[in-house]
Amino acid sequence: MSYFAAAVTRTDDGWTGREMGLEEIDDLEALVEELRDLSGDGALEEADVDEDDEGLRPVAEPVGESALLADLGTPSDALLDLCAEEGLLPADVLSGVADRAGFLDVLEGLREG
Repeated sequence: MSYFAAAVTRTDDGWTGREMGLEEIDDLEALVEELRDLSGDGALEEADVDEDDEGLRPVAEPVGESALLADLGTPSDALLDLCAEEGLLPADVLSGVADRAGFLDVLEGLREG
């Protein structure tokens, strides 16, 4: 299975991020523990998987609470528009959120390795 996972957090000096290995993450509780090691105001996580893998979904994918990312610059209506745009993958939606919040360059740097 192909995947990419990263955690991004906001500190006093700006946004920072790190790639995460998920080999030892068995459940949501273990993921939350890993994310607690990061300091800052907020964290988003992304997981990119092959199209045929239905088992993993982005943890930050909003489920029911469209105002979840408003304090990061993506109000409800903008998030719903991003999610409803035909052809956008979850990674594309996250890029839109990252751009509005100001950490797109950090995320792209992590993606590029």
